[in-house]
Amino acid sequence: MILENVPTIVEIKKAIPKRCFEKSMNLSFYYVLRDISYAFSSYMILLGLEGCIENSYVLIKAGVYIGYWILQGTIFAGIFCLGHDCGHGSFSNNGILNDTVGNILHTFILAPYYPWKLSHRVHHKNTNNIDKDEVFYPIRENQDNPRKKDSLLKNLPFFAFGFGWFGYVVKGYGPNGRNISHLNPINKHFKGIVGFDL
Repeated sequence: MILENVPTIVEIKKAIPKRCFEKSMNLSFYYVLRDISYAFSSYMILLGLEGCIENSYVLIKAGVYIGYWILQGTIFAGIFCLGHDCGHGSFSNNGILNDTVGNILHTFILAPYYPWKLSHRVHHKNTNNIDKDEVFYPIRENQDNPRKKDSLLKNLPFFAFGFGWFGYVVKGYGPNGRNISHLNPINKHFKGIVGFDL
């Protein structure tokens, strides 16, 4: 199906008011304080509930903790997104402030900010490149599916809850040769990078 009269990216950008592209440091910090207060409040609620469920059935305790993990995980995803915006420079007009806030936010949720920022830059540079993108890699029809050869755990959806992120940070994700470790300073993506380049 061929679509006719589809606007170009330039036409779409021209149709969006300029104010939508302006960075607001006040609004950015509002989101940071809001998400941190959500994380703190949900933890305080859990502490309050622990006293109430101390003598409860195991299933009730499990339900409370699972609910907390899901809620806190969702809040942490929001905090990650704020750090992501810092990495893209859309948090504020000040690069040092962006990196400082991004580093603090990502440290809070155990995400290595600077290595992630570098690998994310590589990801954007290679978006839609079937041979170079280390995050999204479709399988060609005439190619063996490496996902079938991966371990069973890596393919189970529940693996991502709790363990998947740490696996991605330590080993990376993708076929051999394209996965990157965010903790290995001699990884090919970090070659030639020194502290002040970050």
